[in-house]
Amino acid sequence: MHWIRGDGGLCGSAVDLARWARLLHTGRVVSSASYAAMIAPTPVSSSGAADHGFGLSLIEPDARRKIAHGGAMLGYSAMAAWYPDDELTVVVLTNRGDAGPDAIERRLARRVLRLPESVRAPSRCPSPSARAFAARTTSASSTSSLPIAMATSGSSHRVMGPP
Repeated sequence: MHWIRGDGGLCGSAVDLARWARLLHTGRVVSSASYAAMIAPTPVSSSGAADHGFGLSLIEPDARRKIAHGGAMLGYSAMAAWYPDDELTVVVLTNRGDAGPDAIERRLARRVLRLPESVRAPSRCPSPSARAFAARTTSASSTSSLPIAMATSGSSHRVMGPP
């Protein structure tokens, strides 16, 4: 299934990825103009922009700039984050697609930066009638319904579609 691969089949460790991220974010991989385009918010309408550039997310958890990229495929997941104001790189690689490397990365960054743990209010699951719904999909050849269901287990929620 080579068509699904965005990674180019590269292999490496968390240390390798941390070195790569540090080189990318300190101007030693692409030109400064290319990097500026990578971290510029993407315009999505005349009145706003998305919180990502070309391949990199741009967020500010805990009022700290964070430039990151994560992904998952076929049982693996990863998150690489750069905190430019703190000169901190955090990389998490897992051999589970559902391990949540972004949450692990945030906990590690909070610990290194000596920030308090995040306190999240519990979320409420929608009513039973809202747990199942149908999304409309369109293509050049047809319009069809795609059944989607939301499942809840404890405090975990998943949106599922057909296999």
